[in-house]
Amino acid sequence: MLTSRDYFCSMRAKDVMTRNVVTVYSGQEMSTAAQKLRDHRIAGVPVISREGRCVGILSTKDFLKLSPGKSGAGAVSTYMTSPAVTVSENHSLLDAAAILRSSRIHRVPVVDNQGRVVGILSTLDIVGQIFKAMEVETEATVC
Repeated sequence: MLTSRDYFCSMRAKDVMTRNVVTVYSGQEMSTAAQKLRDHRIAGVPVISREGRCVGILSTKDFLKLSPGKSGAGAVSTYMTSPAVTVSENHSLLDAAAILRSSRIHRVPVVDNQGRVVGILSTLDIVGQIFKAMEVETEATVC
């Protein structure tokens, strides 16, 4: 019988990650980045270079660094968290979850060997796999 640990060790980031990743460029204005987060209803995005390499991450908490009255002032590179915590496509789900927990973050860019963003893995992705591993139908779950 496959244990939960075995399941999470055998699953890879590439098996679970979201592939169509919304990103922003480090040189973009914060107002443009804010609009992108609003449009896609997300709380954070990888920040990439023109070559597509992950150079940081921008989350809603980074907008708190903006001075009042200057809501769009400055480049993303000024406010982003850098370097970004990343995982490779072949990281196990268990290792990726441990990285999220120890780093106290809710999303991690998944990068290829050249550091290019190929996906993003969130805590919700991992929670979904917990339910799958437990073979629980979330609609019927009542405690």
